[in-house]
Order: sequence, then structure tokens, then C-alpha cells
Amino acid sequence: MKGLWAIILLALVVWGYIYYRNNQNTPIGGLVAPDPAPQDTYEPLILDSKNETGILSISAHAAEVDTDSNASADAVHGTQKPTILPEQPRMMGKEDAPITLYLFSSLTCSHCVHYHLETLPELEKKYIDTGKVKLVYIDFPFDRRALAGAMLTRCARPESYWKFLNVLFENQDKWAFKENAQEIVTTYASLAGMSKADIQSCLANKILQQSLIQNRDVFMKKYDIQGTPTTVLVKGDQVKTVVGTDLKSLEDAINALE
Repeated sequence: MKGLWAIILLALVVWGYIYYRNNQNTPIGGLVAPDPAPQDTYEPLILDSKNETGILSISAHAAEVDTDSNASADAVHGTQKPTILPEQPRMMGKEDAPITLYLFSSLTCSHCVHYHLETLPELEKKYIDTGKVKLVYIDFPFDRRALAGAMLTRCARPESYWKFLNVLFENQDKWAFKENAQEIVTTYASLAGMSKADIQSCLANKILQQSLIQNRDVFMKKYDIQGTPTTVLVKGDQVKTVVGTDLKSLEDAINALE
């Protein structure tokens, strides 16, 4: 009989340990950042230079995305060794909303413009403002320009973040594919309270750049993200993924989780 109780006690201890490990609070909803890449693999981004990785928008696949020094370059001057955690995404809505909507989007993705300017306002009105859903925006750059834009939105004042993001999407065709992008984006950034020096410093920030890239890669693996825009809806253990901008598909997915 003592042997039986010993087995039961051991089973409870093992179960308790597994439960404890699975419920630890880690950055960004249980995601753990990979080991940081060396700082010297990241170069300061020059917006007026050629977009070396090409334009990979919604048709881009994770397997096509490079994170070597030539592809994911954009970085920072300085000697401080970064302590990398996933770059904290921007959130919209009530913290205690029962459903979390992860929006994976790229500033050089034409479909993402439609999502941000047409689909998102409807979701905001029906689900986010009503407390049913909270949105977590994940920068998912597939090229140098998208990464540069994402970095600049993070360097702007927090209260200007969504407005600045909106400006970059609204004017995507005016900066994302132009040779004189630096001059154009500088004008937009000034609306968010950034000076030319702020912009140069931001685009040279290796820690921020590295964090955004690694955060993208962590989410890519966790949710098998293949392109942008992709929406992942999470409620407890339930996960639903919607690719594209169709509002009805998103509403059906949300309603299925309620």
C-alpha cells in the first residue's frame, strides 16, 4: 500500500512540475527570444539605398526570409552588448479582453495597407472598443524598408505611435519604393515629433533592430506565419488563424471564440 501511495505522490510531483513550467510568465504571451545574433551582423539602415532584399509582401514565405547581414541589415552604432528580449508589441484595447488578436503586418505590404485602413477600423469599432478583443500589433518586416519603417514607429513618442503608423500606411506608395525615401519619411516623422538626428539615431539602433527581427522570427515559428497580413486569434488554448483582409472571415473567427 505504501508503494502505491509513493507512486501517486511521485506522479503528482511530476504533474505539478510540468504544470509549473507550462505556466511560467515569459515575454509576449509565452514566447522566448532566441539567442541574440552578434551586433556586427547589423548595419545602420540608409533609407535612400537600394532595398537589397527586394519587396516580399503577402506572397512571401518564411523560408524565403533571410536574417543574415545582407538581408536583415538595419542597425546601430555603439559598443553596448544588447540583452535581447522580444520587442514589446504595441497593444490596442483593454488588457483584460478575453480574445487576443495578433496582427502580423509589414509596412511595405500592399495588402496590409487595405487591412490597416479598411479592415482594422471595423474590427476596432465592433470588437476592440467594446472590450471583446485586444489587438497586439506585430511588426513583420520582409525587407529593409519595412524594417526601417517599423523601427521609426518604435522611436516615435508612444502617444504618436498609431498616428505615425497610419501615416506610413496611407502614404506607402510615396516612400516605401522611392529612392529618396529618407527625405520623405523625415517629413512624416516630424509629425511624430522626431528630428533628423532622431531618425538617424533610430535607424542606427542595433538593439531595436535585432529585437524586431528576432521577435518576428519567434512568432513566425510559433504560429507558422507564411505571409502578411495574417491574423492569429487566441482565447485560452483556442487558436484561429485568418490570412488576408476579409472582414467576414475575421468576424466568423472571433464569433467562434466567443
